[in-house]
Amino acid sequence: GHNPAILMKKDGSHELLETGGPVLGVFDSFEFEQGKFALGDSLLFCYTDGVVDATNNAEEPFEMERLVDFLKTQLDSAPSRICSGLRRELRNHIKDMPQLDDMTFLVLKK
Repeated sequence: GHNPAILMKKDGSHELLETGGPVLGVFDSFEFEQGKFALGDSLLFCYTDGVVDATNNAEEPFEMERLVDFLKTQLDSAPSRICSGLRRELRNHIKDMPQLDDMTFLVLKK
């Protein structure tokens, strides 16, 4: 599953980009809603549900709030540093638990 992309603004606020449709490639034909936004000096974070669903041995998922809090600390970082930092945060969270779902994410910045 693909959760709504997160547009992280320079002031630390964020917006979920929910316009669209189902995951790409599942249906032969489907009309997607089209939306627009200006990236400006914001950060765009696209990800699969495996990121927020990553669970530790106490059965606590990583969750959206923890993801947004992490992204707030990375607003001035390069996309590659954000990705490596998030991989580290996820590993620290799940520790020795097996990865149960894919964790795919993409960071875009100007």
